[in-house]
Amino acid sequence: MNNIRNLAIFIVLLAIFGCAERDLSSTDELIELIEPADSSTVEVFPISFDWTYYSGAIYYRIRIFEGSDLTTPYFEAFTTSSSYELSDELPEGNYYWQVSVSTDGETFSIHSDTAMFIVSSRIILYCPDDRSTINASRVYLDWGSMNNANGYCILLWRTDSPESILFDRIEFNSNITPSLLLRNGNYRWCVGVRFGQSDFTKWSDTAEFTVFQIPFRVVSHRETYGYARDVSLLDGYAYVADGGAGLSIINYNESEGPIFISNHDWAGQYECRGIHTDGEMDIIVVADYLGSPHVIVFDVSERTNPIQINGAWIRYCEDVSGMWMRDTFFILASDRDDGLTIFDMGTAGFLNGRGDPFDPGICRSAIGQDTFAFVAADEAGIFILNIAIPEMKRLIGQCDTPGQARRLAILDNYLYVADGLAGLTVIDISDPSSPSFIYNSDVQLGDARDVEIATFLGTNYLALATGSGGVLLYDLTIPSMPYLVQHLDVMYAYGVGSDSRAFYIADRDYGIVCVQLAGLIK
Repeated sequence: MNNIRNLAIFIVLLAIFGCAERDLSSTDELIELIEPADSSTVEVFPISFDWTYYSGAIYYRIRIFEGSDLTTPYFEAFTTSSSYELSDELPEGNYYWQVSVSTDGETFSIHSDTAMFIVSSRIILYCPDDRSTINASRVYLDWGSMNNANGYCILLWRTDSPESILFDRIEFNSNITPSLLLRNGNYRWCVGVRFGQSDFTKWSDTAEFTVFQIPFRVVSHRETYGYARDVSLLDGYAYVADGGAGLSIINYNESEGPIFISNHDWAGQYECRGIHTDGEMDIIVVADYLGSPHVIVFDVSERTNPIQINGAWIRYCEDVSGMWMRDTFFILASDRDDGLTIFDMGTAGFLNGRGDPFDPGICRSAIGQDTFAFVAADEAGIFILNIAIPEMKRLIGQCDTPGQARRLAILDNYLYVADGLAGLTVIDISDPSSPSFIYNSDVQLGDARDVEIATFLGTNYLALATGSGGVLLYDLTIPSMPYLVQHLDVMYAYGVGSDSRAFYIADRDYGIVCVQLAGLIK
């Protein structure tokens, strides 16, 4: 009897639990809210609400609550799909949303969790992060876009000079890298948006960032009359091959910063691309690509008053350099098509041609050391000549490079090549008759056009001008393996010069940019 009673109780309990499981099965399948995600920020309208599909749903109900009050909906709508687009704008603030399901068309018994989102009608600034520090000379600005925007107004200023706006620009994309060249310091920026032809509204919050350039810093820049192609320093004066504007002079000896002294143009001047100075001869030599003449010599006994004293005609003069050999000053003129031509100035004020040109095919530049000339020959690499007797230029060595050899610099037994698209190449020239490729640094930036070596605080550094890629700065503590320490972004770096104080970048847009090692800055 007891066994029968126990069996009956077991059957009843089983039936109860079975019914309970069937009831729960219809309510345990929760709806997952997908978009907007919990705690996300909504910047633009319409807002797309999206959630997981529920099998058997006849209607979905979406409710939006303002603030933390979840009893009275701020907005309610019904839909048969698992998404809803809200076109009406919501005031700024915090909102919560929830979705319920009706499976019978009358009651809503199945509910999602509740998610929160923030409505902000202001522009959101993305990059650089607020209070961040960047090691750069230009800054990339990025902000959130808004639907139907007809332009954004970007303002940037130094934190300590809010009345002086450095950059004020209308842009139709939601990012920009301003042409502004930055020096160390704190900066602030903000962005407003315009709809139609209205004024700019919905301004972002103001964000701040710090520029801290190391180990080199931009200390100044001075625009010139033309496109600065090359620069050479003599006694604190920068002599600039200023493209179509001829020759420009800038004084770097004054504590208040660079002072533009003068610009010089002359009859037959076309496009000055290269320049060389020599303090012992008190001259500057200019390469004028299609000028008449192509090689021009100026007397600068009075540093700020260049006087043209002579010239020479070749064809397409790309560059000039100078060297001393047996107490005689020689000029190495690089003609794109005809090759290397050598002149001496054994007689003051006169250019004396020495022998026929050496033609490697394409001649971009040449430099001399001891009794050797090193020629940059574009895709043919570099050529080494014995010029002990300039009339008998004798090819003794050649080495191919990965790129297009443009300009050269020498330190100890190493030749450093501005190697076009291949960046920086190092050639061992300890045996000039057997030069060997030993190193290449290609960081995929720009087109290497010029190279310069200088010593600051006992360390040798190399600056590589890479056109649109800016300037790359290398530590030459290990001469055979240059170590990249910094990239400074300028608009278009054509050339680079140096003195004991700084590197000077010849830039198409900024003119001459002075870049100094941090420890040298007073």
